[in-house]
Amino acid sequence: MKQIAVLSGKGGTGKTLIAASLVRFLKNDAVAVDADVEAANLGLFLSGRTVSEEALNAGQYAAVDDALCNGCGECARVCRFDAVRITAETARVDPMRCEGCRACLIVCAPGAIDTMPRQTGVLRVRECDSGILVEGELLPAQDNSGRMVTAVVDRARQIAAERGAPFVVVDGPPGIGCPVQACLSLTDQVLAVTEPTVSGFSDLQRLLDLCDLRGIPAVVLLNRSMPGWEHPPAVERLCEERHIPFLGRIPFCRDIPAASMRRLTPLDHPLTAPPLQEAFRALFEQINC
Repeated sequence: MKQIAVLSGKGGTGKTLIAASLVRFLKNDAVAVDADVEAANLGLFLSGRTVSEEALNAGQYAAVDDALCNGCGECARVCRFDAVRITAETARVDPMRCEGCRACLIVCAPGAIDTMPRQTGVLRVRECDSGILVEGELLPAQDNSGRMVTAVVDRARQIAAERGAPFVVVDGPPGIGCPVQACLSLTDQVLAVTEPTVSGFSDLQRLLDLCDLRGIPAVVLLNRSMPGWEHPPAVERLCEERHIPFLGRIPFCRDIPAASMRRLTPLDHPLTAPPLQEAFRALFEQINC
């Protein structure tokens, strides 16, 4: 099984469209993962029916047993996050403020406080025309963490092993923070999608630095390429200097946004499909498949 993470270092490069195109290119040989749990949208292009859904827990929060609480207020005194209030001689914990530090448990003499698992999101498994899609959805006001991303990717790998699927394609979150670090776990190949902008080039460098630090091979694909733009040659020079394969350029096409509203990907457009297919073939040559 090969795990391919489609990453960008920033948002707005067209990473999800490229990931959806790659899943469609592989057809039923891949299990797709939407690891961008804050804004999961891969399912817009890989529509299907939900076959399972479960809660994802990360962290904990304090809860008070009213029968044991004597309202002494020690828990409120030590809480640094102002999550505990004493009301009607009983402590009350605001789960939205509580960070699960357990300081209140330590000072609670009657033992009236315990911790409860905190649900931070939902994991869904969908059956699509292109195979299976596993996605995570972060609940409102919850912190994104690598634990949730790891749980989503692990479930996809489990399904791929059960079905004998040779590929797991991960549509990763933007940036290079904790969720991306978790997304890179067990990744065999990074497909770095960039754009012909100054910020796109800068964030590509950061992403490649991270891949180098983690020892994960990367290839680069330039999306929305425009003739005469200054930075595409810089991207190719960067790849040459770092000895990183440059897969090619996907031309800018004004029709893509309208096509995406009809659940179509660049793989469905006559202008962008040929270079994208060629790039995917070069990708699989790099991972020896």
